[in-house]
Amino acid sequence: MLGTFHWRQGNFALAALAHHAAAEAAAGGPALNVDRAREIVCLAITGDVPAAQARLEEAIRIDRGVVDLIPWTSDGRDSVYVPDVVVPRGADVDLVPLVPGAPAAAAAEPDGGARARSLSLFYAVQGVWERNRADQEAGREVGRRFWLDTFHLAKKAKKPDLARSILAYLERSVPEIEGHTIAGERALLELEEGHLDEAVAQFNRAYELSRHQSYLFRAQQVLRKTDATHKTEELVTTQVDLTKIGDMAALSEDYRVALDEWAASLAAEKRFIEAAEKQLMTLFFREDCEERVKVLEQAGILYRQAGEALPRRGGERDELLRRSRGAFVEALRHLFSKPAHEAQIQEDLVTSAPARIAAELVQLWNVESLSKAEMLEEAKALPHALSCHLNPSHFRIGLYRCIERPDLLLREADLLLKQTPDSMLAKRARVTALTALGRTRELPAARRALLVPPEEEEEGPNQRLPGR
Repeated sequence: MLGTFHWRQGNFALAALAHHAAAEAAAGGPALNVDRAREIVCLAITGDVPAAQARLEEAIRIDRGVVDLIPWTSDGRDSVYVPDVVVPRGADVDLVPLVPGAPAAAAAEPDGGARARSLSLFYAVQGVWERNRADQEAGREVGRRFWLDTFHLAKKAKKPDLARSILAYLERSVPEIEGHTIAGERALLELEEGHLDEAVAQFNRAYELSRHQSYLFRAQQVLRKTDATHKTEELVTTQVDLTKIGDMAALSEDYRVALDEWAASLAAEKRFIEAAEKQLMTLFFREDCEERVKVLEQAGILYRQAGEALPRRGGERDELLRRSRGAFVEALRHLFSKPAHEAQIQEDLVTSAPARIAAELVQLWNVESLSKAEMLEEAKALPHALSCHLNPSHFRIGLYRCIERPDLLLREADLLLKQTPDSMLAKRARVTALTALGRTRELPAARRALLVPPEEEEEGPNQRLPGR
C-alpha cells in the first residue's frame, strides 16, 4: 500500500524502496511479481537504469513472469525491447504503455508524468544466460526450468540467434534436458522464423527420439502450410491414421487432457501399469517444474500399487518397485534443483510436495521390508537430500515424521526455524516431536508459536517497524 501511495503521488524513488521491501517480505503470493515489476519501472523512471537492469536480471532468475508485467515496446534496434511507461499523477496504479509510434515528448509534459528510460530485456536475458552457463561449468546445478525460461525469454526479446545458441549449449552440455524437448523447441523457433522445412525436420527428429506422436501431429500442421509434399509419405506410413484424428487432436493441450482422462480411467480399473505409462506420457506437454513433480509423484504411486498387487517377490514385482522409486527420485531431483518460493513458508505436510514424496517413499520402503535404519541410509544416498535449502529440509521433516524419529524431527524443525522463522511446517513438526518425546513443559510455547508471529511474541505488537 505504501508503494502504491508513492506511485500515485509520483514519488518514484520512495515507491521503488517500498516495492523492494514488499518483494523481499517473508509472506509470499502472486503480488510479488507485481512489486518486483513496479520497483524495476520506478528505478528506470528515476534514471537509475543500471540498478533497474540488475533488478530485472535478478527477478528473471526468480520468476520470468515479472517480464510479462512490464510493457515492452521495440526501440528499433534489432528488436531489443525497452519499456515506455506513462504514469500520470492521480491515475490508476496500473502501468499505462505508450501508444506505439507516439513521440517521446508527449510523455514528458509537465503534468503528464514521467517516461521510463531505456531498459533492455535483451541485456537482462544475456546476463542470466551467462550466469547460468558459469554456474553449470562450475558444477552448480541450474535446474531445468531456469534453462528453458532463459531460452523462452531470448525468443521474447526477438533474439533468435541467442535462442539457437542456448539450445545448442543445452544439447551439448545439459543432459537433464531431453533431446526431443530441445528438438521440439528448435522446431517451434524455426516455425516462428518462417523456416517451415526446418521446422518439419526438427519435429520429425523429436519424434524419432521420443516416439511420441504429438510431434507428428505438429509436423502435419506445418506441412499444410508448405509445399514440402515429399515428406507426406513419411507421416502416412506411421501407425497413426492422421486422417481420422482431425485438427483438434493435433493440439497438444487436447492430447494432454485425453491422456489424463485415459490414465484416470485405467487407474479406476486397477490397471496401474498402463495408467502410470499414460501419466508419464503427459510429461512431454508439461514444462512447469511443479506440474512435472505431480505427474512423477502420481506415476510412482501407480507403479507401487501395481507392485503391491503381485504376490511374489522378484521378477516383475521388483521391476515395478524400481520404477516407482525412480519416479519419486526424479520428482525430488526436480524439487531440489529449484529454489523455494515464498509461498512454501506456509505449507504443511499435505501441501508440501517434498514431505508428501517422503511419505510415499516410506510406504515404498515398507513394501520392500526395509528397516528404519535402512530407510535413513537410502534417504541419505539421494542427491542433495542433506542440503540446507527449504525443499530438502521439508523432505527430511516428512521422512523423520513417517519413520517415527522424533529426536531427528525436533532437530530438523529447530534448524529450519532458525533459517525460516515463519515456516508453518517446522512449527507443526516441533509440536509433534515435543509431544512424542514427552517434553510437555515446552508444548504451550510451541503451540502458541503456531498462532503468534515471532516478532509479536518476542517484542509485542507495534514495537518495531517492518524491515527494521
